[in-house]
Amino acid sequence: MPDPQDAIQDAIRSRSIGEFILPDVPQVLLTDSLSTAVDKYKESPYSVVLVVDGNGNLVGMMTDTDLVGKAGAGTVQSAIPQDDVIAVRDNATLSELLELLNGGNKQKRILDRVPVVDSSNKPLGIVDRDKLTIRVGDLLAAS
Repeated sequence: MPDPQDAIQDAIRSRSIGEFILPDVPQVLLTDSLSTAVDKYKESPYSVVLVVDGNGNLVGMMTDTDLVGKAGAGTVQSAIPQDDVIAVRDNATLSELLELLNGGNKQKRILDRVPVVDSSNKPLGIVDRDKLTIRVGDLLAAS
């Protein structure tokens, strides 16, 4: 007989990540100044700013590490990490998201947050590891 707790965990892991997306993440253009990026960062409740190109496509993400000591010197494009941005599609499952956050990504890095994009690569928000942990814990406790 299957363990009911395993069934609950499987049901949660198969959920779409839509309910875990934190919306309204500030965005900057590649051509914006770094001082603009710092101003947007200060407004961000998530300690992150998403970087988009002129068409609104996600091309990067900036955190405090990217901004420290660089404010006012150049454009956003000169300061964003040059590796490919790691993002997750809005139709991914929680299981797929957890794999990505836990190092199952092309950079093999543990991630604290990941941008969420639609099928056109337009950013919808982010998923934050800490907030996700709390929400999943609440779902398990309610089951």
